[in-house]
Amino acid sequence: MIQLEELYRLQQLDVEINKLEDRLVSKQILKEIERVKRKVEKLKQGINDQEIKEKKLKKEIKNEEFANSRLSKQVDNYQDELYSGEGSAKELEQLQVKISEVKAEQSELEDKILSLMMELEETQNLRINKQNELVDTKEELANLHQEYEEEQNELELEINEVKEKKEEVIGCLTEEVIIKYNRLKEEKSGLVVVELKDKYCMGCGVGLPSRLVEQVRNNDQLTHCRNCGRILYWMQEEQQED
Repeated sequence: MIQLEELYRLQQLDVEINKLEDRLVSKQILKEIERVKRKVEKLKQGINDQEIKEKKLKKEIKNEEFANSRLSKQVDNYQDELYSGEGSAKELEQLQVKISEVKAEQSELEDKILSLMMELEETQNLRINKQNELVDTKEELANLHQEYEEEQNELELEINEVKEKKEEVIGCLTEEVIIKYNRLKEEKSGLVVVELKDKYCMGCGVGLPSRLVEQVRNNDQLTHCRNCGRILYWMQEEQQED
């Protein structure tokens, strides 16, 4: 039953190749790479948002500081008038009121500037933290890419080794058997050679007559299941124990 044994081995190699190729294209690490990529983009956007906010705050602080400077000059002018000794008592009193009002406005403005500066510092720290996190995340992404490439290379080597074994097996089969195998492989979703166990086809689960079972056990010819059409293979007892 050399042809049948080689066919069974050919199917096992095809199954192994399919499993390796599935691992090649659908690995968990790919999902991890995509997750880290999204994190990188999110951090970049976050840094950009913080930089825009920083510019806005700096501009606002500059404008408020300019307004505060203008108020300081106004206070200086009022005080110059006040200490000049010119004007009536009522006018001097009015100047003192104006100075108090401007200084109150200045105090509010300085509180606002302080609050803006604290917000700016917080924004800058957040941006720096995000930049540091981005560096670490990019390094993580690079490591994942390297790990993925190494695993891909290992898988491709394994696939090539199995394909070489497959070519050796194909070399032991006749062209007629290969054509039949490939046709059934396409029709039966890759499951061509199935074990006959306890008189049942392991491909479709249908029980088979004793005469057909004996034919599978004793004959050198390829025997097909009468229900599903797959090639039946009787596994020797020592193979079953393995």
